[in-house]
Amino acid sequence: MAGVHLTAGTVEEAEQEQFLKEAELAWANPTTVAEQVLRLGHTDVAIQPGPYTRDRVSPVNLEEYVLQNVVRLRGWPVPFVDSGTPIMRHGAWIGQDIGPGGVPHLEAWRACTSGQFLHRRALATDLEESQYLKPYVSNASGAVAVWDILLYSVEVAEFAARIGTQLECETVTISVALAQIGGRQLISGSPNRELNANYVVNAPTLEATETLESARLIGDPRRVGMQITQQLLRQFGANISDQVLSDWQDQVFGGR
Repeated sequence: MAGVHLTAGTVEEAEQEQFLKEAELAWANPTTVAEQVLRLGHTDVAIQPGPYTRDRVSPVNLEEYVLQNVVRLRGWPVPFVDSGTPIMRHGAWIGQDIGPGGVPHLEAWRACTSGQFLHRRALATDLEESQYLKPYVSNASGAVAVWDILLYSVEVAEFAARIGTQLECETVTISVALAQIGGRQLISGSPNRELNANYVVNAPTLEATETLESARLIGDPRRVGMQITQQLLRQFGANISDQVLSDWQDQVFGGR
């Protein structure tokens, strides 16, 4: 508009507002499965290719856009696209809400024509019955496992890197939130690793965000996933070395 001069800050804020509005529309009117995810401890992820462009991906190509970038570092795909579940199609976005089908799993995903990808996924500690996924502080309301945060954050970063490669966008913003976790204890989740203190968080949600040039993300997505993990772990008060996390993911994923 004439006489209006946008600074870099206001441009970024305006773009973020567009992404947020898009996400609100995509998550509106949740299904029974999506509501079940929201009641549990879960991760809430947004991957945003910048700058914001409403029609970066044609609605015709959205399903293929997701499938081409699926990550299988642990065998189970992230995201899971279920051929037996109908794709929800809403013009500017598509998605699936996937309940347990023989395995303890709950997730919901949305892919938007801007290229934004949204993912909500129940925490392993709320789905799997294991003595290693229980809190050991008596007053804790539940647990969050370090390995669940770390491995999933790396998978998300890898998925984001593939998006950055395909779309050839300038930047990619990755936001990972841990939700419904008030009163929970951070645990190792592994019988071979222990934390050196009891970490219980009171906040209902913890958030971590990284905005990167696409080239940097594509060059080392595992490092980016670890940085996101560290942002979240430190909010629990935990100080775990990068080397420990690097060794942990290499043990599961294998080294490059």
